[in-house]
Amino acid sequence: MKVYRIIVIHNGEEPRPDEVQAIAGYVRNNMGHDTAGAGLTLYRGDSVPNNDLMMAILVRLDSEGKLPGGDISKAVLQELNTTKGKVALGIVPRA
Repeated sequence: MKVYRIIVIHNGEEPRPDEVQAIAGYVRNNMGHDTAGAGLTLYRGDSVPNNDLMMAILVRLDSEGKLPGGDISKAVLQELNTTKGKVALGIVPRA
C-alpha cells in the first residue's frame, strides 16, 4: 500500500528524530508499506494510546479536511510498545 500519512500517538516524551525514523522504517520494512513521500504526524495523548483513540483522531482529521489525499476507510491501526512506552500508529493509504 502507498502511504499518505503515518500518525503516531504517544503519551510521554516526544520521540526523537531517530525514533521517528525507526517508526517509519518499521512501517516500511516490517509491514511492507511504501512510505516514500508520506507525511508523519505526532500527537501527544493524555491517556495510553490505543486504536480507538487513533480512529477518533483519523475521523476528526478527515472531517476537518486535513487528510485530503488519504482514505481513512482503509487505514491500518496498530499499537506498539517502544522504549518510551506504548504508541498507536495510524497508517493512512493514498486515496
